[in-house]
Amino acid sequence: CEHAFWGCSCLVTVIVALDSQPIKIEGEDFIGPFHGCSALANMVLPQGSSATIDPDDDPDDDTSDTFWGCTLLKDRFGEESDSIVAGLIGRFDNFPTHKMCYNHY
Repeated sequence: CEHAFWGCSCLVTVIVALDSQPIKIEGEDFIGPFHGCSALANMVLPQGSSATIDPDDDPDDDTSDTFWGCTLLKDRFGEESDSIVAGLIGRFDNFPTHKMCYNHY
């Protein structure tokens, strides 16, 4: 399902049960599963999850990014897919009350 949510511009939250196995978010043909999800602002991911891109022949082409077009996530966590995933997983590390309230999936 490498293009599962492609272009879902109204998708705001994705939840993967925290007690599930870590997931690897990746795509093929330079389009990841969240490509163009401009409203995506929150993802709950199990510890150890990761994101990769399928590099193409043009180093200046950024459309192969796993989170291409996910402007809210990029504004919050940076441009790199791995920094977005790390930020989402650890966003409540210093906020135990938030962690207890929001990370219960």
